[in-house]
Amino acid sequence: MGHIQKLGKKRYRIRIESGIDPASGKRQRITKIVNGTKEQAKIIMQDMISKPSLDYIKGENTKLKDYLNDWIKNYSSNISKVTQRDYRSIIDNHLIPSLGELPLGKIKPAHIIQYQRKKLESGRLGSSRGLSNRTVQSHHRLLSLALNQAVTPYGLIDKNPCIPVKAPSVGKSKANHFNRKEAKLILDSLDDILLYTIFYLALYTGMRRSEITGLKWKDINLSNALIEIRRTANVFNGEFVYSKLKNESSRRQVAISDSLVQVLQEYKNERALFSNKEQAVFITPDGHPLRPDYLTKKFKKICKKLEFPEKRFHDIRHTHATWLLEEGVNPKIVQKRLGHARVETTLNIYSHISLNEQRKAANLFEKTL
Repeated sequence: MGHIQKLGKKRYRIRIESGIDPASGKRQRITKIVNGTKEQAKIIMQDMISKPSLDYIKGENTKLKDYLNDWIKNYSSNISKVTQRDYRSIIDNHLIPSLGELPLGKIKPAHIIQYQRKKLESGRLGSSRGLSNRTVQSHHRLLSLALNQAVTPYGLIDKNPCIPVKAPSVGKSKANHFNRKEAKLILDSLDDILLYTIFYLALYTGMRRSEITGLKWKDINLSNALIEIRRTANVFNGEFVYSKLKNESSRRQVAISDSLVQVLQEYKNERALFSNKEQAVFITPDGHPLRPDYLTKKFKKICKKLEFPEKRFHDIRHTHATWLLEEGVNPKIVQKRLGHARVETTLNIYSHISLNEQRKAANLFEKTL
């Protein structure tokens, strides 16, 4: 038996009785929201009734845990393997244990507020400590993304209960960078050609750690002094994998200086046996591609030895951008080199540089008077 309920102009809810749940003894219903005419809703309802073997989702009575498990399977084709892993971890370790038994139609903003509070207080796995604001914010964004699709296109609920809830705010992270003396000390301390080349490349291009380890020789054109960034390298389930770039702006050509061309040429000559175009540029002694986490660990040791304990490998990227902006390079050019989608992102991260330039402009204007 089926029933159509009008929700608004050209919006209908279809409900179909699908028997009794043998475990709970409760009636089961299949629910679907249709945006269209009543005649279209009737056709869809008849189709649902005539094809009971189809795996229709059971509307607002579906438990969140079942919906999230189905949703991530369907959504995985839109994201990289690494993002799949991260989403799966949030779903399995946090969202399902805390909210999974709730039916979709029963989830209220209050449940989400309570979830956030508990995670901030004591949400860290294997510890009584809380999660950071940034981490809980990422949980909120994932849940909201999934429940948005429960509204449209799936039509399982009328509205997303995450929308009225404000995610924990995250202050601007400080973009640490090396000064010129520190950068020179690091370069002078590196007698290993592999690490020297990687640090020089990162400093002179602002490339991300995963982009550097994702380089193949075919991406580097030494004759034209260009590097094309086409992929990233990541570790997935313990295995090294190449991944597609997250967005179109990340795929870019980066012009390189004469000195970097020379450094890369010397490194290539040193690695002549492993320099065919399909070969990874940065490899272990036995010819395997270098893992991104190797750079993190190695660089941490280098900085500790030089008494720069608060610095990270990612701060080399910040150094490249900061030095360019300090020299008055157009932020749009810096944006393109870094692979940011919008120039506003670049300006927000390096707002301290923008203020310095404003001060220079103010003083310059005063001198003209």
